[in-house]
Amino acid sequence: MAGTSGGGLRFDGIDDSVEMAGLPSIAADNPRTITAWIKLSKKPTANQTILAWGEPTPGEHWRLEVDANRRLRFSCGAGYAVASRVVGDAQWHHVAAAFEPLVWGHPHVSDIRLYVDTQRQTIYDLNEQEVAAGEMGSLRIGVPYDPATSQPFDGILDDVQIFDSALTQATVRQVYDAAVPQQPSGD
Repeated sequence: MAGTSGGGLRFDGIDDSVEMAGLPSIAADNPRTITAWIKLSKKPTANQTILAWGEPTPGEHWRLEVDANRRLRFSCGAGYAVASRVVGDAQWHHVAAAFEPLVWGHPHVSDIRLYVDTQRQTIYDLNEQEVAAGEMGSLRIGVPYDPATSQPFDGILDDVQIFDSALTQATVRQVYDAAVPQQPSGD
């Protein structure tokens, strides 16, 4: 299906998913970033999973999702951080979650930076917790590991990328610009 700069994947909100195992592992303490283009089909009535990354055990994986209030949400175990800007409005949005632990060996949910359309977000709601995720070697796109915590994604996902560093706002902008079709200058 048409995405932001080519083909995207349409998820039906019921059972569509993409699963990737055997990705190069990133240890729980290491910096990393996830980026994606998202477009929900309609306003969500419950949390919808963009992706789940890590082990399926509760608390051993990240979840990036759109919450029932239509905001970008990062979760790990009982901890979560919610961005201030609405993304569940049936429009295309570029989202990013950059993780850079402040204290080596003790990563916390508050070490996450959330971006929407290249703008760093104020954290609207936070439940602080130490991030206990294990090796990040498997990825599920469009569905949660635990259906009790979130619903499958209902919309289009495009250009999902994983980086083994915490991207800065300028670098998030470069990723965004690379996927947006360039408009003719009119000269």
